[in-house]
Amino acid sequence: MPLGTVDKLRPQGLVITMLALFARGEEQRIWSGGLVRLLGEFGFSVGAARVALSRLVQRDLLRPAKEGRLVSYVVTPQGEHLLAEGDRRMVSFGRPDPSRGWTVLWHSIPEDQRLARASLARRLRFLGFGPVGDGTWISPHERAVEVERLLEDLGIGAHAELLVGVPLRLADARSLLARGWSLDDLDER
Repeated sequence: MPLGTVDKLRPQGLVITMLALFARGEEQRIWSGGLVRLLGEFGFSVGAARVALSRLVQRDLLRPAKEGRLVSYVVTPQGEHLLAEGDRRMVSFGRPDPSRGWTVLWHSIPEDQRLARASLARRLRFLGFGPVGDGTWISPHERAVEVERLLEDLGIGAHAELLVGVPLRLADARSLLARGWSLDDLDER
């Protein structure tokens, strides 16, 4: 019986989470049938599960590996990089380091590139950014290299500007952070 879906739970994200927990390391294989069955437990159809796996292969995060008739997946070097970045992000979230700098990104991405804009927002959240206004994102960490790579990957660098700096006072930093995140909720957690 399916466990039910959770708001905004996506099959690709769930697979990434499972890989981060159970399939780390060189040539660690995870059986495709097991992934499809697991996604089914969360309410995703077989078709949705297979599409998610195919998209992860297209994004070069997974590589199929055949053993006879069985298909397994192996995390690619790019996938390992993504998982390692996720580890770093989780460990550092909520711990601003004002001495290293903050990153502010603002963009004006045209409507005909709305898919790139949506992908940018999703990936900025993954990097620990919060939105502070239309097309403006902030991170209490220096993330210039990651954001520049992201803008290049999405082909939208011409529509974005990036600023790295250090807030003058902690009170200024807290008020700026409060525009992107609910700090009271974070404090409670």
